[in-house]
Amino acid sequence: MLSEAVSCNKILEKLGGGNKGVVHKADDTGRKRTVALNFLLASAGAS
Repeated sequence: MLSEAVSCNKILEKLGGGNKGVVHKADDTGRKRTVALNFLLASAGAS
């Protein structure tokens, strides 16, 4: 998913991941700042 856009955010790199999701470093192109995006895995909410 490197260098893809999500809404007004351009994903730069993967920062980490675990059992519940993945965190990516991204540029917020609208506000011109660096942000962290947390994506939850579909299986994280299953019980």
